[in-house]
Amino acid sequence: VLVVGHSSEVVTSCICALLQLIKPFQWASNWLPLLPLDMIDFVSSPVPFVAGMVCNNAKFAEIIRMNEVKDAMKEGLSVVNLNQGKLIMTKEKGIKTIVEQ
Repeated sequence: VLVVGHSSEVVTSCICALLQLIKPFQWASNWLPLLPLDMIDFVSSPVPFVAGMVCNNAKFAEIIRMNEVKDAMKEGLSVVNLNQGKLIMTKEKGIKTIVEQ
């Protein structure tokens, strides 16, 4: 999951809240409260992760069009856009069927 918002406070708060929602389970993989833009290729990592990124709407549009992000969305990446209040679900095969049920 990649969480994108306009301020570091909002992004990190959202990521912390996401990790609280899985209780009584505990997140045991990568957790990056603030991922710098120059490390965007991390989204194609083969491990599960929750990461945050600070950017405005124009930068978000640029990020979502990056090949790394497009490819990662085919493999399981979902993006939470806090600026617009939208969730962009993964394009991974089979996930749409699960969500609709």
